[in-house]
Amino acid sequence: MTARCDALEGRFGKEMHNEYGWASVALKNPKPNFAQIQKAASLDHWRPR
Repeated sequence: MTARCDALEGRFGKEMHNEYGWASVALKNPKPNFAQIQKAASLDHWRPR
């Protein structure tokens, strides 16, 4: 498992270790959260206030 994680990190960068690391490049944020992804996708109006 560790070898696979290291291979993915080598291919996609250290951001992939974070929960939403797959979105870090698009959001230009190394540690994006779900609210930031929703806002970037113009879906933040669905978030509870």
